[in-house]
Order: sequence, then C-alpha cells, then structure tokens
Amino acid sequence: MKPFKNQRSSTPRGVTSLLPEAAFRKRLIEGSILDTFSRWGYQEVITPVFEYLDVISIGLGEEFLERGYKFVDRSSGRLMLLRPDVTPQIARMVAMQMRDHPKPIRLSYSENVFRHQDEHAGREREISQIGGELIGIEGPEADAEIISVAIESLKRLGIREFKIVIGHIGFFDEILSRTGIKEGARPEIHEAVLRKDTSRLKEILRREKIGLRGTGLVSEIPWLLGGSDILEKAEMLVKGIGHMEGIKNLKEIFNILTSNGLKDYILIDLGEVRGMGYYTGMVFEIISEGIGYELGGGGRYDNLIGGFGFDCPSTGFALNLERLQILLDKIRIGVEYKSVDLIITNGECTSGELFRVAQRLRDNGSRVIQMPDLSNDDLIKYARSYNIDKGVIVDKELISNNEIYLIDCKKGTRKRINIKEI
Repeated sequence: MKPFKNQRSSTPRGVTSLLPEAAFRKRLIEGSILDTFSRWGYQEVITPVFEYLDVISIGLGEEFLERGYKFVDRSSGRLMLLRPDVTPQIARMVAMQMRDHPKPIRLSYSENVFRHQDEHAGREREISQIGGELIGIEGPEADAEIISVAIESLKRLGIREFKIVIGHIGFFDEILSRTGIKEGARPEIHEAVLRKDTSRLKEILRREKIGLRGTGLVSEIPWLLGGSDILEKAEMLVKGIGHMEGIKNLKEIFNILTSNGLKDYILIDLGEVRGMGYYTGMVFEIISEGIGYELGGGGRYDNLIGGFGFDCPSTGFALNLERLQILLDKIRIGVEYKSVDLIITNGECTSGELFRVAQRLRDNGSRVIQMPDLSNDDLIKYARSYNIDKGVIVDKELISNNEIYLIDCKKGTRKRINIKEI
C-alpha cells in the first residue's frame, strides 16, 4: 500500500498521537504519580481546558500570554485562552471556590497544557503535566514536603539517578536590589546568570556602572553551585551588605530534607533563577543524566492567589509526563505491555455460549477478546501478533462439564482444564 500523502490529514507540529502501547505506559506513569500524591493527602482536581483570557491573565506572566493559543468565544464574543499552565487555574479555583476550606489545602492534577514553542528538541506545544500544590501554609516545612513528594514520585517509578536543583528567587532579587541594579537591566542579568555567561554579566554591570564590590558579588552568583557548603559561601559573600532571608530559608529547607535522608538528591544552585514569573521564594528543577532537559520543577508562589483576591501562601511542582516516559525508555524501566490476558474462540458451541464463557472470565478479572470461529492455528497467530500469552477454546461437550481447552500461545500447546483454574 502506498503511503497516504494528503497533507490535510497530518497533525500540527508539537502534538503527539499515542498508539496503544505508549498510551498504556503513560497511564501507568500517571497512575503511579497520582497514587504518590494520594499517599501524601493530595486530592485530585480537574481544571477547564480553556478560560476567559481577562480572568486567567491575572495569574499569567507576559511570556505565557504571548505563547498562549487564543480564540473568540462564539457565545459571548470574549477572548478565550487554552490553558498554558495549570497553577494559575488552581490559584483561581482556590480564591473563588475554596477560600473557606480549612488550610492547608493539598491538591493534585494531571492535565495537558498548550504553549506555542520554538521548534526544537524537548519543546512541545501540547505538554502532559502532572503536579501538586500545597496551599495556605508558609515556612520551610511546606517547601520540603513538596520536594519530598517529587523525589518519592520519581523513586516509585524506578528512577534513581536524578537531582533536585534548588535556588531562591528571593536571594537573587535581594542581591540585585542591594547592589543598586535598576529594574530595566534585570531581565538581561537574569538571562546571563541562567546561561552562566560571566563575560556578558560583567559587560551589563559595567554599562550600569555597578561598582567593583557589586560586580564581584553578582558575578559570583552563577557559580554558587554544590552542596550545603555553597550556602555557607553565599553567607560570606553577602556579609558586608546585610542579612539574607533567602539563604536562611534554603538552609532550613536543606536541613529538613537532610534529616529525612534525602541529601543525596539535592543540589544547591543559587544561579537557578528561572521560573514562571509568579515564584517568590525557593525554586527548583529536576534533572537527570538520562535526558537533555528538565523533567519538571516548581517552587514557592506566595502572591499568585492574591492576584485573584485572596492572599494565600503556596508552593508546588509539576512533572512532564512525556519526558518521564522518554527517560524510562532510555534506562529500560517499564513493564511488559499487556492489554489482553486471553483470546477466546468457540469450537463446537454457539456464539451465545461463547459470550457467556467470555463474560464469566471477565467477571473474574480477566481481560478477554472474543473471536468466533477461529481455528487453533489462527488463534495462536493472532495472539502472538498482540503479545497475548493464553487462548481458550470453548467446546460444547467440554463446557457442559465446566471445562475448556487452554492454549499456550507462545509454545503452541493446549490442555484440557477446569474453567475455575484460569
């Protein structure tokens, strides 16, 4: 058969169609992570696929507003937005529908988000996100809990080689403020720090006429990377310009995680200042050597819910399901794909009898395909093509004695057994 060349049928770039095996694996990953959230007391919510732009834009930065897919609502004429991020939606839900609930509130979700992205590796337009939010509680204990849930989620999937890279938006902002850097120059400095581009950083600081002390301090930020000793080094660097709440906060979070035996998963990076625009404190990314981009991330966002009229401190994180699946495939962790347990056909019996036996097996927990009038060889051939181990032939004479023929489709053998043995 010639390939179908009608371009109108092709899917847009950046979206994915999942065939049965990939869909099966994705649901397993999703189920495992949602179960981890449930063990920690997080309740699942479902958010709308699209929102009124003027409402949800309160919680979205300019970057997401520019990347969002917008369309006009036929009923009201108002602009709508396909969700580019779930956290602002949850912020809206809490502010408008859950403000009277006892705090803290623990919520989880598994949703697709939609963002226009440049076309390069690892950047899709439709992203499967799974995450959790801890709402209504301040302090390092809440941030440490969120990081702990992220670690447990990965470990339960069988992933062992990964790092939680922790930074602090507050520390970075304090440094820039105390060294006299103006608001207009901060985005450039932010980008240079992220890229660890010291030359570009010094060039910007010279242009802004920042003194030697300030230049030396800001230029050190990209290289404050390591273990707990980095926090001590950072304290020494800022000794002359006053106490830094961000360093104190990170120390407290680090000590809680260490006391819970999670030290080996933590990497401090005070140059880790990327974020969604709504982060206010601790931020983190999850990286692994098996994949070239982050698996997810999160942080503290104490002002986001307040934008919807209800001041409420919060922290959370999200994982990228597609990237987790890529990593698990690379490190060969997974389960054998089995969509069906048995294929059943009839020998000398009616279709009604075949149906009744198939349903009896389903009622007992088996996943069963009915295929009437297959020969023994055709049953084995079909079963092997779909990785089905066992087949059943229902014969009128046998079933009257509660017996069937059980086929081992891998070996090509069959034996007569009581149906209760399946």
